[in-house]
Amino acid sequence: MSPKVQDRVREPERVVGMDALVDDVCWHLLAGSRLGRIGFVVDGEPWVLPFNFGMRERALVLRTSEGSMLHSLGNGSPVAVEVDNVDQAAQTGWSVIARGRVWEITDPADIASFADGAVQPWAPGPKDRWMSVLPHAISGRAISRRLPNWRLPYMPEKPANPAGG
Repeated sequence: MSPKVQDRVREPERVVGMDALVDDVCWHLLAGSRLGRIGFVVDGEPWVLPFNFGMRERALVLRTSEGSMLHSLGNGSPVAVEVDNVDQAAQTGWSVIARGRVWEITDPADIASFADGAVQPWAPGPKDRWMSVLPHAISGRAISRRLPNWRLPYMPEKPANPAGG
């Protein structure tokens, strides 16, 4: 005879938590990623495109082609970069947004230092223009399904409630 559903061991209830990520965690997550989306404005219209990138210190480095929308932005144009990772089965994930400005890299010595293979374009065609996104602001958050008293291991503990409640 099979046991009734009520007699089976129940999994503890999980709660959905959303945590703001500290800046160092955001930078760590960016450094471990290679694909994101870059948002910008051309002729008054917003655009968001996928792009692959590498990191050099706290700059995102990418390659594009001459005459592309990204290349035509011009030095110092504002951009936003979004990078994320999702586990659909576990219904968890994180997202990091970096806001900054884009600059073309033209110094042959800089280009040679990037040409080590760390930034290989995924899209077809010549990608002979090197660009750098220099973020001035970064933020992120993580969503997780977890036990009620569990916290992300890299997040600081919340201070105790002084009211005792």
